[in-house]
Amino acid sequence: MRINSNQPIASQLVTESTVRSAKSSQTSGAASSAQSDVSFSGDTANVGGLTALALQTPEIRQDRVGALREALRNGSYQIDPGKIADAMLRESSR
Repeated sequence: MRINSNQPIASQLVTESTVRSAKSSQTSGAASSAQSDVSFSGDTANVGGLTALALQTPEIRQDRVGALREALRNGSYQIDPGKIADAMLRESSR
């Protein structure tokens, strides 16, 4: 799994949310926009947690690779041509 380093990091999103919240509190419609900022801040916390989890996860899952390698060696790996064809058709229709 690769993480695109060009995406904003969670701390930048929190800063932008804080700025928006401060601006909205100065306007007459502060109550309605502050509510959406609270939701955005909660989403930012979730994104930050998921980002941290993704960064801790190795890019290559050795346990899966090892299991597939072993299945290939002992001949128990089964290929479903129908699933492969369906996936190819779905991918080509995008």
